[in-house]
Amino acid sequence: NLRPIPLKVVYHDPCHAQHGQGIYEQPRQLLKKIPGLKLVDPYESQICCGSAGVWSLTHGELSQELGSRKSKNLLHTGASLVVTANPGCQGQISDALNLSSRPIPVISLTDLLWYAFLQKKGLPEGSP
Repeated sequence: NLRPIPLKVVYHDPCHAQHGQGIYEQPRQLLKKIPGLKLVDPYESQICCGSAGVWSLTHGELSQELGSRKSKNLLHTGASLVVTANPGCQGQISDALNLSSRPIPVISLTDLLWYAFLQKKGLPEGSP
């Protein structure tokens, strides 16, 4: 049994996974198994967030432009949480969202799945 998570979330595909390895449906299939979770896709989901490893350091201005564009598309979905599977993307998107008018949290796919797999039974009092 998975813990219900009554949130609207948007998933960001890391470029290396989506374009390099063809991973697209797999994370969505996992997220769709979480009760109460509403998964939405952003406009231009195929566009890079601007992190791209060291590219963000060597091309800072372009990286910021991509991060801003990505964050606007993610916010436009109305989601209250962004989920991704890459720590570089997580940092890049978090930074861009923190500069926006409505910053929302960005967490890793594994953290959200970990939370969903926790069972209320056996958790310490006061746990979510």
